[in-house]
Amino acid sequence: MAEHRAEGLLRKFSLEGRGLEIGPSHNPIAPKSAGHDVAILDHLPQAGLRKKYADHGVNLDAIEPVDFVWKGQPYPELVGEQRFDWIIASHVIEHVPDLVTFVNECLAIMQPGGTLALVIPDMRFCFDALRSTSSLSELVDSHLLGRTAPSPGQVADFYLNLAKRGDQTSWHVGEAGHWSREGKRSDALRFTDQAIDGRVHDVHVWRFTPSSFRLHLAQLAILGFVDAEEAFFEPSSIGEFYVGLRSAGPQGQPSDAELLELALAARTELGQHIGPIPSTTSCQ
Repeated sequence: MAEHRAEGLLRKFSLEGRGLEIGPSHNPIAPKSAGHDVAILDHLPQAGLRKKYADHGVNLDAIEPVDFVWKGQPYPELVGEQRFDWIIASHVIEHVPDLVTFVNECLAIMQPGGTLALVIPDMRFCFDALRSTSSLSELVDSHLLGRTAPSPGQVADFYLNLAKRGDQTSWHVGEAGHWSREGKRSDALRFTDQAIDGRVHDVHVWRFTPSSFRLHLAQLAILGFVDAEEAFFEPSSIGEFYVGLRSAGPQGQPSDAELLELALAARTELGQHIGPIPSTTSCQ
């Protein structure tokens, strides 16, 4: 995985200058220990993260000191006057309740010309595979509603529609296996009730294929919700993809022909990943 990310992500932009990695936890992409001039933003300090992951079989030594402990405040408020030449967020954006605000706040704390580098799970190759892809309407509405936590409906969708393939919750391109529905009805009922009562659950709020994410970001820019454009895109064979964003430049927005191409590609991507109709399913 580190090899793929070095090839697909880190070679696409410069790591010179001061950087920020959001939510690296026990798997940083540009760690301080490798000599990078990087600050870390996470939801717990180093000691809290090491305690949280103590029983998860991960390398606790990879959890580095946290510079900014996020408690829900806007990023510009959290980091103060600091500005960054690059920001990395790996497997973060699918969790944020308001994707528009996340992108805008990242852009607000970057230096001019900086890059927001995203590692995004491809929904076709993880436990989201049997869910519907996220829509533009969901992205816009969640932003206008000011979502700070997943909605009860999003919690229900996540827990009731968890999938496995070949007894795995994530797999690489080309891997196959029998499909099963891992979502438990009892969990869906209980956690949805908790969400209705205001409890926050950490779930995959958003589901994207590579082309659907690129399409929706372009559409959000057209609508004026984000002032961002694509700096780079790179597919991967390990069930994720890489996108770089930067503040929008003078070259303008994608043409209608380019948007149509992305829309058609997104439909093709969705149609290709299921394969033969599963002969065995399970739902508890």
